Amino acid sequence: RQSLAWHQNNLNKARGEWQKAYARVEGLRKLVQRYINEARALEDKREQKLLDELVQRLPRTEQF
Repeated sequence: RQSLAWHQNNLNKARGEWQKAYARVEGLRKLVQRYINEARALEDKREQKLLDELVQRLPRTEQF
């Protein structure tokens, strides 16, 4: 009976540690995803700016 209680206690401790570690990993995953999204948005903005500049430099042709 004492052994069973000891094992249950260890299981509960391990479960608590696992849940804390999982929460940390999820928090980090969300943070990394936010940085990836921000970097992607900045790159898209930079690319759009370059395209806009290129369009401005192209010779304009009259359309009929």
